[in-house]
Amino acid sequence: DESPERPAPAPPAQRRPVERPMLRAAVALGLGGLAGCGGGWMSAIGPAAVALFAAGARLRPGPRPPARVRPGAAVLAALFALGCGRALLAPTPAEATPLAAMAALEAGGGPLGRWRPLGSGVRGSIGMLDGDGPARALPALRLPPGSLRPGELIGLLPGAGAVRRPRGPVPDPLLPRRWGGASSTRGPAPVAFLEVRPDEILRLAPAIRRVPGAGLVADLRSRLARRAAALREPRSRAMAAALLVGDRSGLTAADRDLFTRAGVRHLLAVSGLHVAILAALLLGPLAALQRALLGRRFRSAPAGLARAILLVAYVPLAGASAPVTRAGIAVALTALAPLSPRGGRRPDGLSLWSAALLGECLIDPRAASRLSVQLSYLAILGLILGCRPLLAIAGRALRIDPIGRGGRPRPAALRVPALLCLRGLGSGLAASMAASLTTLPVLWTRFGEWSPVGMAATPLLLPLLALLLASGWLELLAPGLAGPVFDLGCRTLTGSLELLDRLPGTPCPLPLRPDWLLLAAVIATLSALAGRVAAGRLAALLWGAVLLPWTPAPSGVELAALDVGHGTAVVLRAPGEPCWIFDAGSRDRPGVARGALAPILRRWEASAPAVVLSHAHRDHASALGWLVERYPPRSWSGACPAWLMAALPLRAPRRDVEPGRTGLASRGPVSLHLVRGLASEENEGSRTVVASWEGGCAVLWGDAEGEGLRRALEGGLLPERASLLLIPHHGSDTPLLADLLRRCAPEEVWGSAGAEVPVGPELDRRGLRWSHTLRDGPLELAPD
Repeated sequence: DESPERPAPAPPAQRRPVERPMLRAAVALGLGGLAGCGGGWMSAIGPAAVALFAAGARLRPGPRPPARVRPGAAVLAALFALGCGRALLAPTPAEATPLAAMAALEAGGGPLGRWRPLGSGVRGSIGMLDGDGPARALPALRLPPGSLRPGELIGLLPGAGAVRRPRGPVPDPLLPRRWGGASSTRGPAPVAFLEVRPDEILRLAPAIRRVPGAGLVADLRSRLARRAAALREPRSRAMAAALLVGDRSGLTAADRDLFTRAGVRHLLAVSGLHVAILAALLLGPLAALQRALLGRRFRSAPAGLARAILLVAYVPLAGASAPVTRAGIAVALTALAPLSPRGGRRPDGLSLWSAALLGECLIDPRAASRLSVQLSYLAILGLILGCRPLLAIAGRALRIDPIGRGGRPRPAALRVPALLCLRGLGSGLAASMAASLTTLPVLWTRFGEWSPVGMAATPLLLPLLALLLASGWLELLAPGLAGPVFDLGCRTLTGSLELLDRLPGTPCPLPLRPDWLLLAAVIATLSALAGRVAAGRLAALLWGAVLLPWTPAPSGVELAALDVGHGTAVVLRAPGEPCWIFDAGSRDRPGVARGALAPILRRWEASAPAVVLSHAHRDHASALGWLVERYPPRSWSGACPAWLMAALPLRAPRRDVEPGRTGLASRGPVSLHLVRGLASEENEGSRTVVASWEGGCAVLWGDAEGEGLRRALEGGLLPERASLLLIPHHGSDTPLLADLLRRCAPEEVWGSAGAEVPVGPELDRRGLRWSHTLRDGPLELAPD
């Protein structure tokens, strides 16, 4: 008998590619908004737009060139043009609520205008830019005469005074374009920031409007803040205000920087992560309560509705910042999803992400250029695209076989809990790595540093953060109930961060790289994680290009004096001498390290600079604490205060000089010497650096203008001819100026000062070529 023929196996069903037109629409509109704002991603917009339109176009081969393009590409082009035009024409939006306005002002994005002095200049008004509101008088603001020039750009920030931004030869990437930031083609602009009290900001800024219920929310927040201030330990009080109500003003700069160095600054700022943790904490108790009271029949509706109400109420109490608002709305809608009359449909993560981004860009034309929007949506995109493949890799690595090496079965009572812990750790690590990967281009471009330890620290610290949130809110709602637990959690968190800070690469400074290259490397990495072998090779090639050094060695001596106001910060490099830093501080301008010093170190790709400190006063040393934590010096010369000594590398050699002259370096064409005229820790004992090279010499003076200067002149410690002289004590009118000029005979004189240089008229009378940072901005000496 012939066996019956078996039917041929059916061919495997081919999965139709998921069409996501909303994804391309959202990306097109977002790219158009970026192009219209002229943000820091201009170099990446062109390649990204071409790739977008290529994805939306279907090229059909045929005898007639050119190939036909389906209408989808035309729609994408129209959306791109729409986003670009709206961003160009739209004024800079001010925040709608006082709570959100304070968060924006804290981040440095307050209203911008021009100063209009009235009378003697002590009082004045602000002519707001990018807005239709009239100028508002500042009756409560007192400014020193001449501190602001008529028409000078100003911005409102919380504080009490008039402050300008520090500037260096390389623009600050965090400074917006219209203020002379990284994407400006006109160089840094002299922007001043008026620091006034927060209540005056809310009263004077014309675009900040009070909304119904804002007073009630402010009262509740102030009451919660008072309860947080009643905690026993000072650090716990500041941490409770930061984690629970979004008020980070009580945290010291050292505590905030500790979170930054460990790569977990996002744990400190109230964001979507905190909303998700609170939602998880509310899920279990409410589900158990409704199951006990209502049974399984009405399980979804009451619990979901209660969670949604509580989360919506939490948003204004936490500050109503943009990330908290987005996360609160998203989690609330998720909680209400079971109430939908239509079921059986599985939501698509990319489609939901695209709908949210499209709606935000339609509401706010400049949304795509905002840092919080970029970080939020890129982190969520990383979770959608990269979490699953990374979790699969982690699952293969973190597994426990039921049979041990000796052939004996492992006890299930030990293996199952350990396996659950490993899976939880793997899930957290995969999510953290995916979010870190997609947000890396923004962090690289805008902040210039990254802490890889943060990827592992985030999932490890999440249980501790959940404990702090639960005990903190319990203590605020029922004082005296969970205060000791919150104190213990704060001490544990701080101790854990201090241990992490001892690890290498906390943080890693990142060199300047093109935006398009970073974006291409991330896209190739995500494609490689999806299983494309060719994309993996391309990703390895791109990351190799990113990580290899780009900066060539200098052809000669390069020297720059940064514009830091009343202070001194000078950087130098030469062939054979990668980077030297002489002082870095200011008495009247905050942010010298990040705003002025860090960009030029990134351009030079400096890794281990040599530091010389003339003396330990704030106007010469305030930025060095930030520096030694990120750029461990290869050597330290001059003064070394106790608060810096503990942070210096143990192997870094330390040099100083008693009254006299000693050599610092003589490699390559430049030689450096340290000069000191008087043994004192005050101004007269400050050190001087003399840099000599073929055909030139620079004398970088400290603050000695009396006895210390006289002894240096009498001892013959200074060169007889100098190409450049940094004037003593920020250009003060010293009686020994004539002797100093006669001895050094400088061709050019520099002054690092926050006001007019007193010796300026004398330098003009002598016909010397001179500059100072307040008038001329950052000063540079480059090889011919």
